[in-house]
Amino acid sequence: MHLDAGDLWQAEYQVPEAKRPEIASAAKVLMAAYKRFDVKGAAIGDRDLALGIETLKAFRKDASFEFLSVNLTDEAGALLFAPSLLTTVGGQKIGVIGATTALFMNREQVQTAGKYRVEPPAPRIAAEVDKLKAAGATVFILLGHLNRSEIEEAVQAAPAINLVLGGQWLDYDQTIEKVGKALVVGGFQRGKNLSVLSAFVKNGSTTFIDRNARGALENKKRDLESQIVGRSKLLESARNDPAQKDTLTFYEQNLVQLKTDLQTVTMDLEDLAEPSPDSSWVKWELKPMDTTLAEDPKVLEQIEKHREKYPDPTKRPAAAPGAAPGH
Repeated sequence: MHLDAGDLWQAEYQVPEAKRPEIASAAKVLMAAYKRFDVKGAAIGDRDLALGIETLKAFRKDASFEFLSVNLTDEAGALLFAPSLLTTVGGQKIGVIGATTALFMNREQVQTAGKYRVEPPAPRIAAEVDKLKAAGATVFILLGHLNRSEIEEAVQAAPAINLVLGGQWLDYDQTIEKVGKALVVGGFQRGKNLSVLSAFVKNGSTTFIDRNARGALENKKRDLESQIVGRSKLLESARNDPAQKDTLTFYEQNLVQLKTDLQTVTMDLEDLAEPSPDSSWVKWELKPMDTTLAEDPKVLEQIEKHREKYPDPTKRPAAAPGAAPGH
């Protein structure tokens, strides 16, 4: 069963009328490819809304897969698309829920123009899990085109969720996270990487493990140790260079964060139990796509505006005037 976590196409939030036929044509090609891949369902992402609800509904009529969003409604509160799907794979009843982030740029303006609402996802996800459970589902997958905080809230509200295939990731993280009992993966931004989560059910078990967890944590630990060494050198250089005094606070805070992350990873490694051979398991790959493709200038402009309002904590500030190259 193939699924997609959202944003079938990358577009500005408000697409000019003249550009819509071009994007619509590309979307139809993509949907034909999804048919060949036998995709069963795709969550509606924030950028999928760019062409308008009526266009999405028209695409849905021709699509071979279900458009899913548990929290996208009209102004009266009625759902615009199916909230979930229930399917049987290998004798296991699987409930799949789609959710759309409520935290995106210009949401209020886009909602007003499009005459729809993006409701807070967590309560609706929890209610949908209960419905699927009553219908016999034993495995629950969230296609969460949500940011990290929204996913954490969703899993807390619906602890029965087993797997989360997420979108809206702003950092390149290749480790599977565990939130409650759910295994969570992301896809990184702007379609530059393909996030592939494969789930294998063994002996009907609904407990999923990451068999590669130890190796992933060890890789992350080595990476953090390397970053700490590099950041320490930058901090020492900045302390000895009056022209870089404006960057000192950033370097100090970043070094503290890296050391905290390293401590967390070290503790996770110490607490990591050996996987049970009787558990179901997952395999995750974040495959880089063709990164030589030119970025859409308008999309980059939107990202810059977003960053002005919500600075990316993983990016260091520009070097102070007179700073040595590379600092």
